[in-house]
Amino acid sequence: MGCGSSSSKVGNDSGGTEPFRSDNVLVSKYKLGKKLGEGSYATVFEATDTEDKIWAVKIIDKSKCSPEELVEVKWEAEALQIVKHENITYLKEALESANYYYLVMEIMAGGELFDRIVEKEHYSEKMARDAIRTIAIALLHAHDVGVVHLDMKPENVLYQGSNDDDPLKICDFGISRKIEDGKLIAADGHFHGTPGYIPPEMVERKPYGKGCDVWAVGCLAYILLAGYPPFDGDEETEEGQVELFRQITTGSFFPFDEDNGDDNPW
Repeated sequence: MGCGSSSSKVGNDSGGTEPFRSDNVLVSKYKLGKKLGEGSYATVFEATDTEDKIWAVKIIDKSKCSPEELVEVKWEAEALQIVKHENITYLKEALESANYYYLVMEIMAGGELFDRIVEKEHYSEKMARDAIRTIAIALLHAHDVGVVHLDMKPENVLYQGSNDDDPLKICDFGISRKIEDGKLIAADGHFHGTPGYIPPEMVERKPYGKGCDVWAVGCLAYILLAGYPPFDGDEETEEGQVELFRQITTGSFFPFDEDNGDDNPW
């Protein structure tokens, strides 16, 4: 996410006509700046508070949310209060009005780990080691306070700045779950997370837990080093997903074959 100039005045931004710009719950505390991103039911804006500090405000339009999606949004706010850590994105506060729900978070100006991988093609072993160590320590903290992320992937790890040695932070706890120590989550017939990163026990509809995050970090480490994921299957088609899940359950990492020659990064 980018970071624009700050402003000392907090209030309505006349630069747009969206209804939330006149929502006193928001504009009494923040002045909206440029748009940073947009999804199906949420828009992210840069915003300045009364002390001239810049934040990212995720604005969730309740009318565009299903009840389940709104539950996820509110749980994410709760989860981020539980898992506070220097390598997990910081939530300043959550605000709610009749039509909108707002998450006020620190700006992560360096963008996604995914984009950095695409830019570099792959990481050096040292950079991969340092990144995985940071991610693992943050996840260990989350697990210690009883939260399993369930959607660890390069898109959900952000750089605070544009340099490679800037801090990395885990984001997006929307589908995370609270879990008691030593307990597992009962399978409910659904996959939770992103297909290429879910573990064999979830594919096989077995109880799952904190190990989901450990498996996903292994996939992430593979991607950092090789430049592509360990399992090869088209997640968008039924046939491709079946093949993807076959590879996951059998441990068919791609590619470790000796006959790949120069095409094998290992």
